[in-house]
Amino acid sequence: MIETFKPRTTAGFKGVLPYKYFLLPLPLLVFWSPFNSQVKPDFNPILLLNAPSYGMTFCFTMPVFLFFLILFHPKVNIFSLKITSFIGLMYGLVNMQWFFFPGMSWMGVLHLPLLILSLCGMLLPKPE
Repeated sequence: MIETFKPRTTAGFKGVLPYKYFLLPLPLLVFWSPFNSQVKPDFNPILLLNAPSYGMTFCFTMPVFLFFLILFHPKVNIFSLKITSFIGLMYGLVNMQWFFFPGMSWMGVLHLPLLILSLCGMLLPKPE
């Protein structure tokens, strides 16, 4: 909503630092949402078209948005980036609880991109 009222983001791939593309597997993983009904890994390519969780949950959608905000940094609304990263970091930390439930560790792995990208977004410097 912040970006809607005070647009400051200039999306464009020109001038993107190449090292930022190393983060691409993280949003790709959550967009794919490779798990089955037993919450076990399922790398079926058809899930790229009809993933059960992407777009329905904050924790699987937010890493994709954060990736693009990080990619286009510093030509983004810094307040939007920081507040989104902070909220994502809180959700990511809470969702690390999946590692403590028997048989649910894959769900914990799928929440790591939210935690990692949120942390990256929080650590990006404010442009001068």
